[in-house]
Amino acid sequence: MPAESRQLVLSLSASWGQTRALLQTYGRPSKETAWTPVGAPFEASLGQSGLGWGRGLHPPDLAGPQKLEGDGRSPAGVFDLRLVTGYARTAPAGTRLPYREATATLRCVDDPRSSRYNQLVDEAKVRKDWSSAEDMRRKDDLYRLVVWVGHDDAPAVPGGGSCIFLHLRDGPEATTTGCTAFEPEAMERLLRWLDPAARPVLVQLPDPEYRRLAASWELPEPRPRARDLGLAPGVFPPGPTNAITDVAGVRVGQVTLVEGETVRTGVTAILPHGGNLFQEKVPGAVFVGNAFGKLAGSTQVRELGTIETPIVLTNTLAVGTAVEALVAWTLAEPGNEAVRSVNALVGETNDGGLSDIRSLPVRREHVLAAIRSATAGPVAEGTVGAGTGTTVFGWKGGIGTASRRLPERFGGHTLGVLVQANFGGVLTMDGIPVGRELGRYAFGPTEASATAVRPGRGDGSCMIVVATDALLSPRDLERLAARAVFGLARTGSSFSNGSGDYAIAFSAAEELRRRQGEEVPRARAELPTDALSPLFQAALEATEEAVLNALLRATTLSGSGRTVEAIPIDRVRAVLARHGRTAQGSAAER
Repeated sequence: MPAESRQLVLSLSASWGQTRALLQTYGRPSKETAWTPVGAPFEASLGQSGLGWGRGLHPPDLAGPQKLEGDGRSPAGVFDLRLVTGYARTAPAGTRLPYREATATLRCVDDPRSSRYNQLVDEAKVRKDWSSAEDMRRKDDLYRLVVWVGHDDAPAVPGGGSCIFLHLRDGPEATTTGCTAFEPEAMERLLRWLDPAARPVLVQLPDPEYRRLAASWELPEPRPRARDLGLAPGVFPPGPTNAITDVAGVRVGQVTLVEGETVRTGVTAILPHGGNLFQEKVPGAVFVGNAFGKLAGSTQVRELGTIETPIVLTNTLAVGTAVEALVAWTLAEPGNEAVRSVNALVGETNDGGLSDIRSLPVRREHVLAAIRSATAGPVAEGTVGAGTGTTVFGWKGGIGTASRRLPERFGGHTLGVLVQANFGGVLTMDGIPVGRELGRYAFGPTEASATAVRPGRGDGSCMIVVATDALLSPRDLERLAARAVFGLARTGSSFSNGSGDYAIAFSAAEELRRRQGEEVPRARAELPTDALSPLFQAALEATEEAVLNALLRATTLSGSGRTVEAIPIDRVRAVLARHGRTAQGSAAER
């Protein structure tokens, strides 16, 4: 980081291949002080191929994908933010970065053979020696406001990637050819904030790289996962990414909605496999811990033992919208032209404490974007997707995930869990009474905090999705789902009167898929019931750790006149230390 930089736009995606990122602005008075968040986060669309190391202020030749001309990757690294261009003659009110009108002849040259490669030029004033260039005044609004990213220009390396901007996007499903794009409201807010005197920079990274490089690059300290603090519930090891996507074929996509002062919500979609789910249904089951909630499609899953759509999580009043989107997506899938009935599976928790839930901000395109952006690999956690506006144990909650891989002597199966955590109780972290020691818990002698949302009675809900590659019947999947709900008790959940606690479980094993319309008997292998106990243990452990990850990874968020704080990591570390628990080994080893 340049020592004089006092403004930072941090763009994080879950992995190199993700096409969505969450951006957060940070400021600091001086190099000697810590970065602090400024304003609410906002979602952005990345290149259609994800990220690759670009050429900026960071060291060259880092391991990983490399950004090249025309590869569809947005650049990863550290980059100056220098210039704004726009369709209007003058800059929007409050803009402090230098501004240039995008006239009909303004171009950004992307021809590597040109002497003006990766330069902003007025075609009417220079000799043209290029065959390809970006028109900075398009027929649409995508370049109506553009922030120029200082990529591959010190000096420009032909073929290293050109014309990288922050610009407006064409809806939540959009991707770019290598830029970073977001909604107009976020752009206008960003332009009013950026100050050239503070040397603003863009830091764009996949989350694993961010966690690896944050200290040495002097970036804001990453929010930890449970294992970073020495919390490793249970006895079984996690899978490679410690996420539900460790189960082969499972993919997750998320859309985060943060708009104005009152919208703090989103969508999380879980796809059991990458094929046609309606034609190749997976065995599934539902277990209800406490039914103060909405789980659309659950009765057919219980009756037939199959899941035929992606599983979508969102807020309470968006369930109907999500059902409509799932039906539309399923009907449009090739091979489904004759489909006349679709059982959409949609769950929810109520994020009305931080979000104006009555404004119905989730639209069909948001649900479709979550489904279509779903990928394998690392999963974004905390204040993202359907967990954007949630609260857990009086602290900021969110999306969390974890996995377990059984040793071969117990079958060698993989099991993964994803939670939408929005509930209360008395927080326990791997057996340690953290909630009581921090003084914030349900049913305490006084309100835990004036800013906490509903800390007093343990209200709220939790949606749990369990995936496994084990050969389980719907009946045994229901038993597995029950253990996931039981796993909430290990975290201190109150399972209160106002809590909707549901678990959905499915097997992603290809040999167990139910083909639409098949009538001929087909032999299927299934695990005997005496082999299920290790999977039950894995479900308990992974659910507990997924909740801890949701809590620890969440960030402080304000909305609708409230602020819900992230759990303070330094105080958590102090409590854990008093109980003899400290992190062991490197993050990679954990």
